[in-house]
Amino acid sequence: MLTNMSIKEGLSSKAILTIHPRVAQQLEIENWFIGYVRFGLESKEVKVYQSESVSEKEIELSKGLIEDLMLPTFCVYDLIAEGNEIKIGPFIGILGKGNTKTLTKYVKDYPKIRGAIMSFSLTGIDEDALLIDGSIYNPTLNSWERGKYGYPGVIFKKVGISKFWREHFHSLLNNRVFNTYKFNKWEMYNWLKNIHELKEHLPYTAKLAHPEEIFNKTRKFRSVYIKPVIGSLGSGIKKVHQEGGKFILSYRKNNKNINVVFNNKEDALKHFGEIFREKTYIIQEGLELQTTDKRMIDFRAIVLKNEEGKWEALGLLCKCGTVGSVISNRAAGGSLDFGIHALQEVYGLSKVEALIKHDEILQVALEAAKGIDMQGLQYGNLGIDMALDKHGHIWLIEINNRDPHHSLILSAGDEELFQKVNTKNMLYARFLAGF
Repeated sequence: MLTNMSIKEGLSSKAILTIHPRVAQQLEIENWFIGYVRFGLESKEVKVYQSESVSEKEIELSKGLIEDLMLPTFCVYDLIAEGNEIKIGPFIGILGKGNTKTLTKYVKDYPKIRGAIMSFSLTGIDEDALLIDGSIYNPTLNSWERGKYGYPGVIFKKVGISKFWREHFHSLLNNRVFNTYKFNKWEMYNWLKNIHELKEHLPYTAKLAHPEEIFNKTRKFRSVYIKPVIGSLGSGIKKVHQEGGKFILSYRKNNKNINVVFNNKEDALKHFGEIFREKTYIIQEGLELQTTDKRMIDFRAIVLKNEEGKWEALGLLCKCGTVGSVISNRAAGGSLDFGIHALQEVYGLSKVEALIKHDEILQVALEAAKGIDMQGLQYGNLGIDMALDKHGHIWLIEINNRDPHHSLILSAGDEELFQKVNTKNMLYARFLAGF
């Protein structure tokens, strides 16, 4: 692979590629006369010429070829020769809402990523013509250039999409789209429950078929959580526990902790039947988690695929809920710290003990990520929620997979780690694109 190559525009309207003889030798194409040039999904037949008038750090493409490939000349590219084809890239698409203002974090380390980085949304796609109205990052001007482009070679998906679009992208890109499919809490449990390394880390979970089950499970466990199968940021989560003959329903609403006490089963059953009928819920074993000043604590593991396509745990954050809240989410008023600090200060572990437990938590998170990979889908960017009970046992709570909020790292005060995480996402995209 040759890196940091510039594109020089030739005058011809025909499909011609011209390179320096030494570049041809490095690519092992010195005997080529005709070949193909690929940029993203576009591939064109070209005549290959060698000339010392072309710099060793550039590749000359005829004007007509540049237009046919819809290739922006303001980017810096890498070159790979495979078979009878020269790949120019990477060409990475970021599928989001099309707002380039939020994408600075992905291009900040452009010299490490290189290639064309395109921001686009579903509304900008012409799926019949295979064209995209998007914006490509210009590293020289530090700006985004709007235009009509072809399909990229890989897509980093940051929004939920329908089955139609998943099938559309798969038919063209195969497994070069991540994170492919947004799975829910129930799917996660069913995918992972039979994996040997994870069985003991998953709390009892079942679909809530009838409110009567809540009472059955509160007899078995000290408390239960009722969670919407689909949901994020702690929205809709409720806790039920029994004290004597009374049932207490706890949840968070309008930034306040709500506790509803029912004096008998009949009143509770009627109320549960009303509030748990509109959505699909799971019922989950309530865990005796460690708390500090009556604030619930859990952890967020930052787990990504790296430039070699391997899962890597880059960090562990501690989320601490508000006093008396049933959730720890920061959106509900919680606070953040780094996991290693919390393990020492909250759990009272020594530095060595904290490091060991820290690594154990991240190892379970990595096993969960590998388990998700076994489902035949493509993921590369996960936020995995974990917890420790009062006995130090590690529990896997949830896997955030659509667009994990790694901005939590910024809230914890580590800008360097935040940038490293976002650059890793782009380096994995490079890997998927074949660079």
